[in-house]
This record gives sequence, structure tokens and C-alpha cells, in this order.
Amino acid sequence: MMNPQPAMDLRRRLRLIAVSDGKGDVLRVERVALAAALGGITAICIREPQIPVREKVDLTRRLVETLRPHGVLILMNDRIDVALSANADGAQLGFRSLPLDVARRSVPRHFLLGFSAHESDNLDRIMEGGANFAFIGPIFDTPTKRGFKEAIGAAKLQALAASTRLPIVGIGGIEPHNIGSLRSPALAGAAVVRAIFDAPDPTAAARELRAQFGEPL
Repeated sequence: MMNPQPAMDLRRRLRLIAVSDGKGDVLRVERVALAAALGGITAICIREPQIPVREKVDLTRRLVETLRPHGVLILMNDRIDVALSANADGAQLGFRSLPLDVARRSVPRHFLLGFSAHESDNLDRIMEGGANFAFIGPIFDTPTKRGFKEAIGAAKLQALAASTRLPIVGIGGIEPHNIGSLRSPALAGAAVVRAIFDAPDPTAAARELRAQFGEPL
């Protein structure tokens, strides 16, 4: 069953998630994450598949130390073991990860589990399987998914979010100029990669994204 975290509090904490871009530069991840925290991100998802496990643990521990005082959730992509070792808040899982129901039985009740879902997935079943929230995307065209998945668009995302009690986070091609089109009381939040990690000023970029997206209703 889903972790009994207060739903509205969790939705607020998923409002703007920065996802690291996987370039393997741990010092850059730390620098950008802290700058973005000052600008208003509510969570960070560490997605650095190529760095060694020990470095992942050390990076995550440092981010827990520096970002948690700002109220930022610390999530680790895929690696539940790293997240638990570093005292992170949760992990983001996908179809190559540990099965969701197995993962839920393997972690403390307070540990958050996200799941990367597709538009055709049964979102209520994903919630019943143990997910606290789900990423859905790509919402807009993005180079990382071009040729693999078609963008579903803002209207489809909003409809999916309205169809389930599971908090939904949109991801993929989200930038300051289009994040406003995602505004909906049904949608928990948005996750961005390039809009934060490619920004010359991550603090200003996060502030602009928050301003364009608005606060949850």
C-alpha cells in the first residue's frame, strides 16, 4: 500500500523537481542543486548512472546535508540501496528497476517511491503497488526522448493527473516558456533537467519556473 504521507504536503514538495543530467560531474551537481534550492526547487532527483556507487552515496549524503535545511526532498534515481545508505527521502524507479511491490516491502514506510509511468499505464494500480507519485512524459519535445517516445502534450498530462489519486509529475522538454501551460489543480508538479542544469544562473531559472508554474491550488 501507498506510504501514508499527507497527500497535500507531498504534492507541495513535488512542485518543482530538478533532475541531474547524468554528466558525471558531482561537484557541478552539488553546485547547481544548491543554487536551484535557493531559487525554489522543492526536490532533486539524482540521476548519475555512470559514477561509482561509493561516489553516488557520498554525493547523496552531501546533498542531504546541504539541501534538506532548505526543505528540498532528496531522491535517488533507481538505486534504492544508495538512497537508504545516504538517508535520502526516496527513490525514483522505472521498468528496469526493482519491481515496485518488492521495493515497497524492502524500505521503511516513510521512504518515498516514485515510478516512471507511461500514458497507457493503470495509475491507480501503480499507487496500489506502492508508489507515492509518478513521473509521466515526455510532455514536450526533448532531445533525450526524440525518436523513442512522442510528446503527449499538456492537455493529455492534465487529463491523466485528473484521472487518479496518485500525485503526477510531468517531465520532458519543460522550460520557462511552456511550464505555465501545465497549470492544473490536478497536477502535483513538474520535473526539469536542462531548464536548471543548462541554465547560466540556476537560482534565477528556478525562480522563473516557479513564477510561471505558480503554486498548487
